[in-house]
Amino acid sequence: MAEDLAEELEAYAAAWSRLATDGIADFWRRDHFRFYKAEDMRELFTEFPGLLAYWRNNEKLHDSVWLEFHGVLDLGIPGPARLVSAQMEWRIAYREDALDAGGLPYRHAGKATSGWNHVLSLWEEVDGRWYLTGWCEAPDRADLSFRPDLSRGGRFRLKHSPTGVTGQGIRTVEPVVLRASRTRCACAASVSG
Repeated sequence: MAEDLAEELEAYAAAWSRLATDGIADFWRRDHFRFYKAEDMRELFTEFPGLLAYWRNNEKLHDSVWLEFHGVLDLGIPGPARLVSAQMEWRIAYREDALDAGGLPYRHAGKATSGWNHVLSLWEEVDGRWYLTGWCEAPDRADLSFRPDLSRGGRFRLKHSPTGVTGQGIRTVEPVVLRASRTRCACAASVSG
């Protein structure tokens, strides 16, 4: 049953809302850490100190973090570990004085973002308590047609950055909600150069 880990995910979400790396790290089994893949990072973390550094940098970026998990499902792998799938809705507001990893003003300071991901998490039990040992986020139904349309015309050159893909020569990108319901949102972007 996944109810016990659904409760753990709720507690994990509460730890993220407190914006304290040490509280988030308490959910992790550092001595058996396997992997962490955040949606916004190209890097796959396989060593816990690197993940801690990433989270500590987030403390300089985030003004608030809200997570909610739905559809928690134990995938039933054999052995003492448990592999759990869940849908995660997230919202992040960035600080007005947000700084990037290099100490420069963050380009999204004072703004907010949100989305839906599927998460695969790996858990191990120690002395009656469950600890995370692995985590992977995958965007749910990402609009993949946006980027090829920008690069096809040759007007904009896209490059990867630690926080995602940025367009060279783009002054503003304004999101436009095409359809929205309580559980899904279809968006597009208006780009001006």
